[in-house]
This record gives sequence, structure tokens and C-alpha cells, in this order.
Amino acid sequence: MLQKLLNDNQTSLKTRLNLTVTLIVTIFIFSIFQIISLSNAEKTVNFDIKKEKITLFGIFSTPSKFHRRNLIRSTYLQLVDDTNIDYKFVVGRPNNREELELLQFENKKFNDLMILDIEENMNDGKTFHYFQTVYYKFKQNKYKFVMKVDDDTFLHLPNFEKKFSTLPTTGLYFGRYWGSVKHRNGFMTGMGYALSWDLVEHIAEEVPLAGKSIIGQEDGLVPSWIGEKAVNTISEDLEYYDSPKSNEDWAKNYTDGTLLIHRLKRDDWFLNASTHFLKDYLDL
Repeated sequence: MLQKLLNDNQTSLKTRLNLTVTLIVTIFIFSIFQIISLSNAEKTVNFDIKKEKITLFGIFSTPSKFHRRNLIRSTYLQLVDDTNIDYKFVVGRPNNREELELLQFENKKFNDLMILDIEENMNDGKTFHYFQTVYYKFKQNKYKFVMKVDDDTFLHLPNFEKKFSTLPTTGLYFGRYWGSVKHRNGFMTGMGYALSWDLVEHIAEEVPLAGKSIIGQEDGLVPSWIGEKAVNTISEDLEYYDSPKSNEDWAKNYTDGTLLIHRLKRDDWFLNASTHFLKDYLDL
């Protein structure tokens, strides 16, 4: 009888011990999975957090220049998601049905075209209609800065992001000035210039009322549109320049602080600049 009790106690003790070990192991495994899940959740949250977009770059293009748009998407625009910069390729209405259909397919895939409700043109109001369209399309969720840039430029987006963090957010007319800023006898060249949102609003709402011309050398017309409201007219003479291969007056060698390189109409020149500046960012 005593032996039976001893055996029963030993069995009960073993059972309790096994249950305890099982419980401890279960709790340990559950804790590990909880830690892993929390870690993955944190990674997911961090991955999904994107910077607020405060600057819009309008890259002027034409309906037929699909190849150049794809070249730009494949190079410096690969960095756009890591910045507070947004962008659109700006085109007018195409001249034929085939181009329109191609644009529709392109925009379905990339969702990065701004097709203005005007015929494609260079100096018949495209710049004005761009700023006006941006204002009415985004005024409920307005940007701080709006840029107009040419598609033969390379843009160093991280450097632009840093630069814009130092600039005034009102009365801003920023780019590379042709003429004398002091005497206000020139304009920002079309390679790329920015306006603060208040000036975009002024162009969209006041220029039509004032009956000011929107036809002509459009970059040269901008000062007449914004007038004395551009109290912060800032020319960037060092980090806006022409391709070193172009032999133009503003050509120079690449610099670490580069913002914009102009006159990259040749694909090989564009790729040379892109490789030079993007190789570290994209691990080329």
C-alpha cells in the first residue's frame, strides 16, 4: 500500500513537472514570437512612413518624349520617395489620337503626368497654365514651393531638399538669374526655377484679371506676373550650371553641392551626370 502511494506520488510529481516545463517552454516560445511580431510591426510602420511632400517639381516635357521621361524615371527620380519632393511631367494636349492613347497608357502605369488643357506649345502660355493648373488642383493641400524645370536637366534631389529647407516660404523667386538681381532687369532662366505658393496663387488669380500677356518668351514673362511680390529673389550662381561637356558659358566641372545641371540633351551626357551623382545612393 505504501509502495503504491509512493509510486502514485512520483507519477503525479512527474506529471506536474512535465506540465510546468511545457508551460515554461510555451511561454518562452510565445514571448519570442511576440518580440518578432513587434519588431516586424515596427519595421512595417517605419517603412510606411513617408515624408510630407512640400515641393512640387514640374518637369516640362512634350507628348512624344516618352524615352526622355523614362530616362529620368530610371535615374534621379529613383530618389524621390526618400525626399519631401513631389513631381509631375508637364505636357500639353497631343496633336493626334495615337499620342493621346500612348499618354493614357503611360499615365495608367506611372501616374506622374500632368496633361494641361491646352495644345502643346513652348511660348503660347504653357508656363502660365502650368502654374494656374497647379494652384487650382492642389490649393486644398498646397505645396510650399512649386518648380518649373526643363527635361534636359539633372536634378540632385537630396541637395534640393536641403536647399529648400533654408529658403523663405513667401515671396520666393529662386533659380539662376540672367541679368542683375539688384536692378531687377532680368529673369530666372528656364533650366529650373521655384516660386513660393503665394506667388503661384498670385499668378493663377491675378494675372488673368490684370490682362497681362501670357504669350511670348515665358520664362522672361514671369517677373512681370509676380512684380514686386517677389521680395525674396535669390539667384543660385554656383550650383546651377551647364554640362561640363557643353562648352557653354555656365559650364563647369561637377561639384558636391550640385543642385542642377543643364544642357543634357544627349542621353550619354545625361547618363554620365546621373552615374556620377547617383552611384553611391543606388549602389551602382
